[in-house]
Amino acid sequence: MIQGAAKTLGLYLHGITLKELAIHKMEQVLDDSTFSDKSSDDAQTAKDISSSISNKLEKYKLLIAKSFIQYILPADGRHPQPRPVL
Repeated sequence: MIQGAAKTLGLYLHGITLKELAIHKMEQVLDDSTFSDKSSDDAQTAKDISSSISNKLEKYKLLIAKSFIQYILPADGRHPQPRPVL
């Protein structure tokens, strides 16, 4: 008896899930869709990524250099004191 009720409940929940999630409709949309393979130039993609990273790191290097110069060579000629760079 419990096994039969569990089976019935499982079938009911499966049916509800299919209706609520519209799985059959999504499958139909995917089946009707056309996909094409987009060729990509992996070497160019790698160059673009490395260029982007390099540009970002360059900004940090300039900020560190500017901070270093202000620490080592203060404008007032006194002994170097750490100063925040804004």
